Amino acid sequence: PVVLPAGATKPKVMGSLVTANDYPRAARAAEIEGVVQVKIVVKTDGSVELVKFIKSDPNFDDAVRDILKRLRYTPAMYNGRPIAVFQNVTFPFEIE
Repeated sequence: PVVLPAGATKPKVMGSLVTANDYPRAARAAEIEGVVQVKIVVKTDGSVELVKFIKSDPNFDDAVRDILKRLRYTPAMYNGRPIAVFQNVTFPFEIE
């Protein structure tokens, strides 16, 4: 994987990052909100791989791991071909 090169199109998330079903029950019951930031690799097939947590929250880290298992992107494109790139992603957990 590479840092997004100049002239490449960014990968785009397909769907929502965080849905109501992703919110951990214990955190919702305690009315806890938080933010988790991760560095991922968006692969050429649009799947993702966790590289590291940039900002961790023990209330939400497992939920983010679960989200990453289902999360899909349209891959980054460079010179007409998909490329694997690093991307930082923020997951907001807010009670609505």
